[in-house]
Amino acid sequence: MTVNVGQPATTLDPAFGYDASSLGLLQNFYVRLTSFGAKPGPEGTTQFDPVKVTPYLAKSWVISPDGKTYTFKLTKANFSDGSPITAAAVKASLERVLAAGGTGKVILTGDQDGFYKSIEAPADDTLVLNISRPYPPLLSILASPWSSIVDSKIVAHNGGDTKGSPNKWMTTHIAGGGGPFTLESYTAGRGAVAVRNPKFFGDAPKVGKINLNFTSSDVTLALQARNGQADVTIGMSKTSATSLKGDPNLRVAAFDTDTTKRIGFVTTTAPFDNKKFRTALTYAIDYEGIRAQVNKGYGSLLFGPWATTIPDFDTSLAQPRKKDMDKAAALLKESGVKLPVTVQMAVQNDNSTDTQIATIVQNEWKPLGVNVEVVKLSAADIVASLGARRYPTFVRNNGGFVYSAIYDYADDLKCGSPSNTTNLCIKEADQLAVAAAAETDLAKRQQLLNQIVTLVNDEAPFASAYQDQAVVVLGKRVKNYFYSVVMDFMTWA
Repeated sequence: MTVNVGQPATTLDPAFGYDASSLGLLQNFYVRLTSFGAKPGPEGTTQFDPVKVTPYLAKSWVISPDGKTYTFKLTKANFSDGSPITAAAVKASLERVLAAGGTGKVILTGDQDGFYKSIEAPADDTLVLNISRPYPPLLSILASPWSSIVDSKIVAHNGGDTKGSPNKWMTTHIAGGGGPFTLESYTAGRGAVAVRNPKFFGDAPKVGKINLNFTSSDVTLALQARNGQADVTIGMSKTSATSLKGDPNLRVAAFDTDTTKRIGFVTTTAPFDNKKFRTALTYAIDYEGIRAQVNKGYGSLLFGPWATTIPDFDTSLAQPRKKDMDKAAALLKESGVKLPVTVQMAVQNDNSTDTQIATIVQNEWKPLGVNVEVVKLSAADIVASLGARRYPTFVRNNGGFVYSAIYDYADDLKCGSPSNTTNLCIKEADQLAVAAAAETDLAKRQQLLNQIVTLVNDEAPFASAYQDQAVVVLGKRVKNYFYSVVMDFMTWA
């Protein structure tokens, strides 16, 4: 099978992976304790079910009544060299990610200091995790590529680890593997060849070899999909995907995601430290126009901190906000902010979608006396600037692998979180989030989450332009396709 992907992988190290292509490779070359179930998808496909966590390397688990101790029983499995994957290997892998201090640590801890009290391996087939507080998303986190189990002997043999610094060898190599596929070859920035792992402990993958090509040219992605050179195309622009609809040899499948496109406001930087000013601007955006023009009609409209695909909150609270320029003008007058005012809006320079949104917002806000200066930054600079809250407003994606309001709150909205790019701090919401994490009654947990949504929406720290869909183009040879947030080749056929 030939798979074209619009974004290249940046690393094969589970501790530092952050882009979808890197995580997709990790998903297939390594195993993890848990996985996700499946449900029907569009166009005759299947897709992952974020609500249903299923066994993987862990064949079973028991959670203590207080929600702070997880005991896993492991099935027998081997690394690619035939050595066993034991509880000690799982322990070493998780501790490696925590010590590295990269993206993986943020994911594994829910961005919470002191999250793990201990990780124990009392027997080869038994792993015990002791955490400091109840945390329902943990089983989903353990299904993520950041929780991949590596062979620490191979890591040590190839340079070992230095806290805070990636292992250079692991950026382009797999340390032990054990997943359904092995890495036959890898060329950074260009592609990889994955072949079926004969020593994999689970059901054998349907496809024996996958040729993965990283192709940044949207023209090339569309052309090779149309002429049959690519069986699966991921990351094509919405414009190109729309042009392929109706081709009898192709299926264009759109999958709902938890990714939302935001216009964010740094709530501690003037004039966005004024709630009425922020709220006014959320009414001065043509959301339907952005969805139609920029996203070619894909996705849906919403307002609030979480996508409607998040399973554990009331989606009725995510009703979209409608453009109302009179209301915006009235709120701006009430805010007391002296107009006109000029604000800087940061976007990633190679992201045409974000630039288009910034330009539309620029034109919408100008008649109100809010002049937007669009600042285009490199991928590295935009990440650094968001973390430092360098620009008062910005356009960015929000969402990820863990479909959980509790996880998203800790990562994105908790007071003082490094990932809280708006710098919003609602202490009452922090307390509600802690209570929701400890609440085992689902109805009561939802009530707590609903209170958080109400508090956040009232503060208007961002405007949600739209909730995105992932578009995948499938060729006529493709019989089975399973969609996950990251590529999962197991049942592709």
